[in-house]
Amino acid sequence: MHINSLLSLSGLILTFLSFNGFADTLVKIFTDVEPYPHSLLVADRVEPQADYLLGLGPLQKIHGEWRHKYSLRVDADLQRITYQITGGRSVVSAMDYLESALPTTAVEVYRCEGRGCGSSAQWASLIFKQRELYGHDNEQHYVVYRLRTDNRLYHLAVYGIKRANNRQYLHFDILASSANKDTQTLVKMMGEAFSTERAFSLEELEEGQRLNQEQLSAIQAVTKIYAEELSLVAHIYGDESTVELIDRSDQWAQDIKNQLVSAAVKEHRIFAFGVGPLAPTGDGKARLDLVLKITN
Repeated sequence: MHINSLLSLSGLILTFLSFNGFADTLVKIFTDVEPYPHSLLVADRVEPQADYLLGLGPLQKIHGEWRHKYSLRVDADLQRITYQITGGRSVVSAMDYLESALPTTAVEVYRCEGRGCGSSAQWASLIFKQRELYGHDNEQHYVVYRLRTDNRLYHLAVYGIKRANNRQYLHFDILASSANKDTQTLVKMMGEAFSTERAFSLEELEEGQRLNQEQLSAIQAVTKIYAEELSLVAHIYGDESTVELIDRSDQWAQDIKNQLVSAAVKEHRIFAFGVGPLAPTGDGKARLDLVLKITN
């Protein structure tokens, strides 16, 4: 089946015409027919109101059971779609193009590649329940995006694999919930992160940006759950001197602290620090980390 008969070529959009059912869902992946002239739809199924465990870490055997090192439980409507990439095109190029086509509001939550994702056999059978996705462990690609619109909250889990017969597949798990679950989701994500790494990155924030209402409400909720001190650590990169970047990042962290204090979070529990470019991550993107104090 030619991609023109599957997908209209007008950009990547997740359009849910019916929130409680996905029969009319359009998933538009490729915006240009030339780089990806062929794609075969292998599977398309719906699971309304799914209790879904979103993988945010490698799939490992832990205490005798296969599970993600980190995960987030999401209550949402789920659509699962699998495509076979044909015409000599690769999953790698398809995923690269997908990333470039995503709206700027989409936030990457987690990514892994190759053996760093864990067992392909378990991804295929246990997670996605799609036998075509069983392939080479070193030919896996997995990425999770989060996208919030005015009235919807989306999580998009994308998995790509190359099989032993050289066939390549691209799979989508699309989760949709109402936007009022955004705060609940953030609280869950923060809780998962704090229970393992004691830190959570608010990657949606741009330099100098204040918390939106969902982020503010989530942090308020988290400070009620955890009695520990919470540090706000701001990271800013650029061509300016290190001293200037540290000063700017410190001001950003202080502004966020003031916002939290104004929202009735106890001041003595919140600390603000700016480290400028001193803790690089490789992407050069400003970010704000929430770091929970470890207590004995």
